[in-house]
Amino acid sequence: MAPNTDPVQRAPNDTTLTILPSHVNNKPRSRRPKKDTKEVHKAVEAQVCRNRYRREKNCADIAGDLSKEGINVSASTV
Repeated sequence: MAPNTDPVQRAPNDTTLTILPSHVNNKPRSRRPKKDTKEVHKAVEAQVCRNRYRREKNCADIAGDLSKEGINVSASTV
């Protein structure tokens, strides 16, 4: 007969571990604050959809158009 490898059977006096959702929930972490807002997202979407020739705009064009409106973003954040 093979030895029992079940951890509960090997240590009958130990209590079984209970993992609660509060143990594994993601907690807020300290991060760099976000610079974008919903208004910036809407402005970017409007720039993408407002191309009069129905051609694609690159990120630099979108960032340039937004900076004319007073929203300073870099081409890499678009």
